[in-house]
Amino acid sequence: MMFAARYFSSSPPVFQRLFFTSEEAVSIQYGPRRMKLRDLMGATLRFLQSDCEKFRVLWDWSACVSQLLTSDVMTNLSSLVLVDATCQNLRRLSMAVASQKPVLLEGPIGCGKTALVYLAAVTGHVKAPDILKVQLGDQTDSKMLLGMYSCTDIPGKFVWQPGSLTQAVSKGYWILLEDIDHAPLDVLSVLLPLMENKKLTIPGREDCIQTAPSFQFFATRRTFYSGGAWHRPQSSHAALLDKYWSKLQIGNMSREELKQVLMKRYPNLAVVVERLLDIYCQLTGDRHQTSSSPQGPSAAQNISDEHITSLEGRGLSLRDLLKWCERICLNFDSSCASTAQNVFLEALDCFTAMLSKSESRLKMAEIIGSKLNISREKAQHFCQMYLPGISVTELEVSVGRAMLLRKQSDTVRLSM
Repeated sequence: MMFAARYFSSSPPVFQRLFFTSEEAVSIQYGPRRMKLRDLMGATLRFLQSDCEKFRVLWDWSACVSQLLTSDVMTNLSSLVLVDATCQNLRRLSMAVASQKPVLLEGPIGCGKTALVYLAAVTGHVKAPDILKVQLGDQTDSKMLLGMYSCTDIPGKFVWQPGSLTQAVSKGYWILLEDIDHAPLDVLSVLLPLMENKKLTIPGREDCIQTAPSFQFFATRRTFYSGGAWHRPQSSHAALLDKYWSKLQIGNMSREELKQVLMKRYPNLAVVVERLLDIYCQLTGDRHQTSSSPQGPSAAQNISDEHITSLEGRGLSLRDLLKWCERICLNFDSSCASTAQNVFLEALDCFTAMLSKSESRLKMAEIIGSKLNISREKAQHFCQMYLPGISVTELEVSVGRAMLLRKQSDTVRLSM
């Protein structure tokens, strides 16, 4: 072992041999014989077991992260398309998890923060860890996370029911707190000692729970687009926890990556993908035109605000685009004369239905119609005066483009 320590002090680590040839190769050519993946990783494990502290610092383990992208990812998350940005974010998240620090994922709505955590859970694990997800809000209190006493069938007897955070800490689960910037001070007062000391204190029970080895704490925080840059919420109590996070910035996909996603998930829309992206990018501005590499929330971008359609309530995201494609891919026929009209009507439902002002809906409708060769007058008609047709038959009920099957009676009628 002393000889091995001297040798590896100036030589690449054992697992570095994996990258002398293609990462997808079944076996690796090294020296006079072919070495298999399990041989290299077995040797790596033996060195770690012999002197963990030495080899943990001596070797650069980031090279192993790419080996986590195994075929089991697509088996468990078949609907997820692994574009370059997703793979890069997964590598960065893996390094953050390896540091055993709480991880904060920051990015705009719909950029894939939650999906990335679930992807990391099923990647590189023999058994995926259990994940508990909690959506935080103004009405969330510490009892939801810590637990509370609940009554039983026996009068006067109460039992302790642990909350989501207590279960995760004690059993070694992963826990994901969505929208940490919406958490009240009551919740932050519980999280602060956990992040400082890796111990969970439950008031009133005199319990101090040490975190299990496999416990991992994640949280998400939305960033907002304004003035050509992404910004995090300023008036948020969650800033008290900023120094304890290992932060991961996640950006929107580029237009080319959006095209890859749509082509993979909706191959029957291949002939109109460019037109669909033209409409979506026109409605969202230039947020998807640039590279999806991570940028700080205050990093300025050369974006012109005149191309961004203002929306009250919320902005459009990848979720809206995928919902739109899900709708129009059903019975899509590019040669049919009514296809453009159906695509336009689905776009109105997905992109304008949440708008309260009729002026905003009309503006959006005109933008969408101009890309689909629909006249301004026709777009105004569908936006303001269109009423869907209703048809009821013995077998089905049709309302506009939606069709529901009628429940058939189990009673058999006998006509005389």
